[in-house]
Amino acid sequence: MKRHAPISRDETTLDLLESENALLRGLFDQIDKCRGSSVEDRYDHGNLAKQVIQHLAIRQSSLMNVGAAISPFLSLHSIDERMIEGGTDRRHAYDEVGDLAQDVEVMNLNQGQDFDGP
Repeated sequence: MKRHAPISRDETTLDLLESENALLRGLFDQIDKCRGSSVEDRYDHGNLAKQVIQHLAIRQSSLMNVGAAISPFLSLHSIDERMIEGGTDRRHAYDEVGDLAQDVEVMNLNQGQDFDGP
């Protein structure tokens, strides 16, 4: 699996949100390509799935930070609400998925547990 460079000190939370969005799109594309039953596909799928969980949490944190940063600007109020609205619910859902995957070996995450969708 490819490692990603750490965020530089010059990057903002908005930059992090953008990079997480792009990274997640790439991870979901990769997951779609490794849904086979071979050992390699199962291993890749599990590793990618666990990365998705981690990056969804980072993305959620970034969304909340950006929303909080723009909240004082009345002209951006609707954007702020969309970023923060449902944040707690999303975070609980990510935690639940993470808990479901925690004790499952990566090779078994595509074997029909509640963790993986259709």
